[in-house]
Amino acid sequence: MSGSVVAVQALSHTAFVNTHRDKAPADQAERFFAGAAEAGRRLRAAAPDAVVMIATDHANNFGPANIPAVCIGTGARHSGPIEAERALAPARTQRGGADIALELVTHLLGSGLPVSRGAELALDHSMLVPLSLLELPPDLPVIPVYQNCVAPPLPSLEGCWHFGRRLLEAISHTGARIAVVGSGGLSHWVAMSRQGEINTTWDRRVLELCSGGRIAEALAWDDHEVLATGGNGAHELRNWVAALACADGRPAEVLAYEPVTEWLTGMAVVDVPGLHD
Repeated sequence: MSGSVVAVQALSHTAFVNTHRDKAPADQAERFFAGAAEAGRRLRAAAPDAVVMIATDHANNFGPANIPAVCIGTGARHSGPIEAERALAPARTQRGGADIALELVTHLLGSGLPVSRGAELALDHSMLVPLSLLELPPDLPVIPVYQNCVAPPLPSLEGCWHFGRRLLEAISHTGARIAVVGSGGLSHWVAMSRQGEINTTWDRRVLELCSGGRIAEALAWDDHEVLATGGNGAHELRNWVAALACADGRPAEVLAYEPVTEWLTGMAVVDVPGLHD
């Protein structure tokens, strides 16, 4: 039996949803949380055997001496938060998908894609916040995938699309029903002079491409353009690109978009409908 992708989603993961939850305007927070809850309902309804979550390691698992472009977690369980500031995300231990993860790594390496693997990857807020927002149960197997969105040189957007397409192929060899979630973005500047800005024009352009099934058009954007228009936090578009590449060109539905000034981030949730019908 061949494997299949039964859900594809992407959403923002700022830790401010925990540390500054009550500081956002109530109507904005309510709409964002409602969108995330609907995404979680849809994901659970798809009845996946495992979730592949593509996110960002914020210099927690990896340091300057070792920063893989892509690292796939192959452990039986993964725990967090790994950050010294524990309030950034709710603590949890998540069941891993070790057997499926090893199959994915094996196929990806065999196809010529030089991914790395880690049996003891810890979860930082880029994983823990979506797990909480989507209300995924701790016993649902989750395979963490960290893409380098932080320390140059970064994998190109085209390379992240290529990874997502190869991941889709690899999933077909597993015999499992897999949901794929991209975590990060949208526009935000971290520890820069423009921190606090949100570029709603750039955010809506990204969401327009998602809803039109045209996210591949973003592959032409270079890092300087993304930094200038979306901020250094917008480099996490890589995680959206890789996840949406697994949807085989289908358009996504925007379940929420809120430029929450108090959270310093353009907050969005998208879901690709109809994959498990």
